[in-house]
Amino acid sequence: MTKIMWFIGAVLTNSMKKIEKFLFLYGGKGTGKGTIISVFKKLFEGYYAPIDLHRLTSGSEFATGGIKETPLLIDDDADLYSIKDDTNLLKLTSHDPIQINNKYQSTYTVTFEGLLVAASNQPYRVRNIDSGITRRAVVAKPTNQKHDYDTYHRLMKQIDFELAHIAQKAIDLFESMGPGAYENYVDYSMMEATDHFYDFMRENAVALGEQTTLKQASELYRLYLEEIHYDTRGYQMKAKQGLLRYYREYDERKQIDGERMRNVFTGLKWGVIFPKG
Repeated sequence: MTKIMWFIGAVLTNSMKKIEKFLFLYGGKGTGKGTIISVFKKLFEGYYAPIDLHRLTSGSEFATGGIKETPLLIDDDADLYSIKDDTNLLKLTSHDPIQINNKYQSTYTVTFEGLLVAASNQPYRVRNIDSGITRRAVVAKPTNQKHDYDTYHRLMKQIDFELAHIAQKAIDLFESMGPGAYENYVDYSMMEATDHFYDFMRENAVALGEQTTLKQASELYRLYLEEIHYDTRGYQMKAKQGLLRYYREYDERKQIDGERMRNVFTGLKWGVIFPKG
């Protein structure tokens, strides 16, 4: 709830233009995503618009057509698992100018300075640890604490009378935490769930150690992919690309204990694989 209130406070204090993040509400059906979206809509009635993030990240020439210059953009059933091109999403959340292209209309440029809120029952897809979305999304997950039917509807009826209190509490929280509270935030559980190579590195970091070769690592990666019943085509090239992200040095040829080795990776980035907190 802290993340949600912090974002509400950021919008109410007109601070989102300094914050390059968006709120991702993640959880199964009936876990409260719709309730949070409802509260956002009540708080910002007349100042929000819908957006289709599947369209925005589709790579279509008309992908940006749904962007509006409002304080709040909401996708209450977001699909970010099949992202084809995240350029527009990153521009939107970093408040860079975006060219709007609608069918049968002239193009024009807007700069979105508000908050994007996305709700989904599936994770967003992380291609690798360097994907821009890992730096942009702040994930809020359900606590799994539920009210019974009557209590839930009684509380929802009271929301309208509590909006001013919620808004003030959100502003106070935001001002106490500051605009940089989530500057370095990354949700590693999302990466582990959708970035297979990141998950592989977490499982095999000890076995790979401070120094490994592409031959050793790619064989382990092939076995990992087979275990999860995933396509192994191109596994060696994918392993090489992944290892370059998790090791500090790469040598095409290197002498180790008198033996000439090929494709050697040295200096495992333990802090990247197992971040503190």
